[in-house]
Amino acid sequence: MAVYIPNKLVYLAHTRVASNATVNALGQIGAIYIDTGEWGGGTGHHAVFPEIIKHFPFDDELRVSTVRNHYDALVTWWIRYTQKGKGNPDFLEFLKDKVADSPFVKDNRLYNRHLPYTDHVLRYENLQADLDALLLSLALPKVELQAINVTLGKQNYATYYTPAIKDFVDDIFGDEIQELGYCFEGSITSLNVNT
Repeated sequence: MAVYIPNKLVYLAHTRVASNATVNALGQIGAIYIDTGEWGGGTGHHAVFPEIIKHFPFDDELRVSTVRNHYDALVTWWIRYTQKGKGNPDFLEFLKDKVADSPFVKDNRLYNRHLPYTDHVLRYENLQADLDALLLSLALPKVELQAINVTLGKQNYATYYTPAIKDFVDDIFGDEIQELGYCFEGSITSLNVNT
């Protein structure tokens, strides 16, 4: 999924990062939804950016996406999977069976769909403040994010991890976790762009 405000920004949505809330908020200030139709190249409405730019070059727009602490995002993914009735694997089984084969994971990177093409990164953990700062820098009006698709019953993500599960996640995503400045118990608040 992607939306754009001409000559300002294009927002490239990763999964499990409040992308629907961000898209809806940007829609309040005129963002246009990019209909990927048959050429989306993604899963559902999560089109991949290389396909999008074949149809919409976005030469003048700042390319923006959101990232989230992997440990937190993976717990949400698992809980949402089980709540949707797709199965009831334990967390480690889900990670082994579903995450490794997911189209959202490529080259041991959870945010590979858009991050390589991104000029500006928002952090899920600080999303409203990051979005406010971005919009201010582009002379766009402030918008309030609304909670959408909240994962009910979720506790602090750290409670779901055993040492074995944490090691498994570190083995798969360790490089990207480190590059993005995340750690098991939190994250840094700034990120150099074009990571």
